[in-house]
Amino acid sequence: SASAGSWDHCRDAAFQATWAAAGVLAGARLAFFVALVIASLQLVWQITTLVTDDADNCLNRFRSNQLVGWLLFLGLVIDLSMKTSS
Repeated sequence: SASAGSWDHCRDAAFQATWAAAGVLAGARLAFFVALVIASLQLVWQITTLVTDDADNCLNRFRSNQLVGWLLFLGLVIDLSMKTSS
């Protein structure tokens, strides 16, 4: 069965690096970076368990992207709330 290739790993590494750079440039604190690490682990899971010739597997991995979005959103919200309260 087919699995994810090196292109998928490169794309996800670029995604993670871009979000990390944005966080640094925006002055994000620990909460954002913890959320980014958890989101990155979710992406690693997606890539390492992806079977490209299994439509259900692909769909489940695609749908799990909303978890990545929610993690980053919550990390930003928590980070911002910590900044305004200190």
